[in-house]
Amino acid sequence: MCGRFRLPSAEENSPQAQRVLQAVRSLYSQAPEERKEGQEDCLPGQALPAYTPNGPALVRWGLAMPGRRGNPLINLRAESALEKPFFRRALTRRGRCLFPAAAYQEGSKEGQRLLFRPVAGGLLFLAGVLLPPAEPRGLPRALVLTTEANDSVRPFHHRMPLILPAEQCRPFLFRPERLEALLAQRPALLQPILLP
Repeated sequence: MCGRFRLPSAEENSPQAQRVLQAVRSLYSQAPEERKEGQEDCLPGQALPAYTPNGPALVRWGLAMPGRRGNPLINLRAESALEKPFFRRALTRRGRCLFPAAAYQEGSKEGQRLLFRPVAGGLLFLAGVLLPPAEPRGLPRALVLTTEANDSVRPFHHRMPLILPAEQCRPFLFRPERLEALLAQRPALLQPILLP
């Protein structure tokens, strides 16, 4: 499960983080109404920066499914995404995206709030499925793909985002023939940080 993640902050000094921040600023300058200055937490329903096969873009996180009650769908199981015709069509036809993040937040089985960051620092790239806009002039919609928790997340939760290493980002976006293998991989270990 993934219900919140964080954009890199201005304090991140790696070249990769600075490139992401530059893209984020550029995207929000084109749609200033979509972002509050200084807000790093990304929540469902917001317009968020993502890398797509067509370059950086703002996407709306979440999908209202016809006939589904309650909150919009925000996550999709990577293991079964290709079995569902609607999502298979999107994933195999350039409907893929990557959310750049400094960390993601999760609640534990005991109700604790935790932040998961890369052990060695740097950024996370959360794999997602990109869907058409709900309105003619709206933003594309996106869901975060999730997978079984790895050893660092499993003590707290049974699911986690599908996080791709930087070297697999281009194949995920541009090589659909590698999609099945990329959806089945296990993310690297993360550092859990207990939040107050």
